[in-house]
Amino acid sequence: MLRAVANQPKMIQLPDPATAMEPRQGASLESYGWRGRIRIARIGWAAFKLRTAIWLNERGWTGESPESRRRAEGERLRNELIALGPAFIKIGQMLSTRVDLLPFEYTEALRELLDRVPPFPDADAYSIIEEELGQPVRDLYASIDSSPIASASLGQVYRARLRSGEEVVVKVQRPGLEERIGLDIATLRHFAPRMQVSDVLKATDWSGVIDEFASVIADEIDYVKEVENAETFRANFASWPSIHVPKVFPELSTRRVITMEYIPGVKVDDHPGLRRLGLAPSDVTERLVQAYLKQLLEDGFFHADPHPGNLRIMHDGRLAFFDFGMAGRISLELQSKLVDAFFYIVEKDWRGLLRAAAGLGFLRIDPLDHEGLDHIGTKLIEQYEGLRLGDLTFRDMSEEVAELLYRYPFQIPPHFTFVLRALTTIEGIGSKADPDFNFFLVARPHAKEFMLRREGRYFAGRILSRVLKGDEGSIDWSKTWKLAKMAWKHYTGPRTARESER
Repeated sequence: MLRAVANQPKMIQLPDPATAMEPRQGASLESYGWRGRIRIARIGWAAFKLRTAIWLNERGWTGESPESRRRAEGERLRNELIALGPAFIKIGQMLSTRVDLLPFEYTEALRELLDRVPPFPDADAYSIIEEELGQPVRDLYASIDSSPIASASLGQVYRARLRSGEEVVVKVQRPGLEERIGLDIATLRHFAPRMQVSDVLKATDWSGVIDEFASVIADEIDYVKEVENAETFRANFASWPSIHVPKVFPELSTRRVITMEYIPGVKVDDHPGLRRLGLAPSDVTERLVQAYLKQLLEDGFFHADPHPGNLRIMHDGRLAFFDFGMAGRISLELQSKLVDAFFYIVEKDWRGLLRAAAGLGFLRIDPLDHEGLDHIGTKLIEQYEGLRLGDLTFRDMSEEVAELLYRYPFQIPPHFTFVLRALTTIEGIGSKADPDFNFFLVARPHAKEFMLRREGRYFAGRILSRVLKGDEGSIDWSKTWKLAKMAWKHYTGPRTARESER
């Protein structure tokens, strides 16, 4: 089976909300001269063509069915993103699972961006392998395919065999990538201030997001970091036999070439393939959710790009993760704040949740401004009182709550961009498996499990330090009591009751 290539190395260090971001410095668009101006015109022309095509289709003059028109629009969007180059292909990859934002026909067309981007010449790929590894290809591998089995935004993949007999894949970076990426980042920075004043887009700090994206993609083209990320992920899941990380061969890997174990299997969104393996797609999605909660709430290290091209169900049922180019870290302090936010959700303490949102950077207000928080909390409770957890999806967050983003000082902090991207991607995968899929309901029992273990260890350590060593420092006894009650209910109640909680 095809092992899809999508991304290359990155480790995102998520800063605390109070810490100012250090933007990655890059060349300004002006420094590219006429090339920069041509790039702006090219992007504008692509947007104009897409909007015109959609406008014409909306009038139904072609006589085609709505589904056929949407399919044609999706294909046009995909082709324009391919023509615009690597940075825009990655944007298309991000949108390929967002069935909550785009019509199904669009997402189906964009799926091809995961592993079926037009390849670059094989001769160029072989030259890069030989340049990076210092030997002829025929001396490095017993055999290697004459054409790639997958091609994506930043590189393409060849199936090969080592002289030891092991089946591997060889990922090779596209030539001239850094120069193209630099121009695209400069262009995106040019558009950021205009996006910031848009009524539709202003709820996000676009300059911060683009700075974060620039940092990500700059490190993605260093495959050495991908190897490091993979080994960290492997260590974190060493006790999980249901999770597999392909073996990497460091002696055959450099900044632009990486050689790793070949893994046959099916993609997580290949529902017929999963059923042939005797697996229910919804069960696979729940396993993926559980694995991500462990990464976020326990490890503080997560795979930041879980699209279907980077995930595979092996023939023995294990879930394999690929392409650790985008991996994020969450500090212990940030993890603790996420746990606090979860406590407030469980307790339906909306004002407490607002304080947590302010602390996490989602609310542009001082967490100690109780009067301001009470004002916003009162308005929110009036509008959303009685809302059950099972009624809430990421689509609700982006649509129903959209008005609040403009009436109140909400924002999406740049350091959470890739956490939210990963979670919305997983929700998209789940929604394809089951139209009634609800991320929060699936996640809740597993989130409690990880949270109780993590916080239980923390409070046990604090209490023992006070009793045995006489250490100073306060203990939040209210939170400890809530934790104990939640643990009793979680571990003694029937599983079906826990899973049906709202």
